[in-house]
Amino acid sequence: MSIKIKNIIQSAQLVIIGSIIGLLIVEIILRIFGIGYGNAPLINDPVFHHIHPKSYSFKSHDPCHEYGGHHVFMIKMDWFHLLQIFNQTVSTQKKLLF
Repeated sequence: MSIKIKNIIQSAQLVIIGSIIGLLIVEIILRIFGIGYGNAPLINDPVFHHIHPKSYSFKSHDPCHEYGGHHVFMIKMDWFHLLQIFNQTVSTQKKLLF
C-alpha cells in the first residue's frame, strides 16, 4: 500500500474512534444529569405495532429553562377514578392532573 492510502485509513480510524469516544462521553454526562429518553416510552407488541405502558413517569426538562425539573406521571385509569381524583384536586388546590 502506498503512504497516501495508509494516511487515509489512519485518518478514518481516528475520526471513527473519536466519534465513538465523544458519544460515550455525552451519554455518560446525560445519564449523570438524568436527561434522557422516557417522554414517550413504547413497548413492542405482537398484535399492534407498539403499545404505551399503563403507568409511567419521567422528569421534565426544557433547554430554555422556562419550566422543567418536575416529575410527570402518566397514569392510565378509567374515567370514574379520574373524575374522583380531579374533584379531590380541585377541592384541595394542591395538585393538577392532566
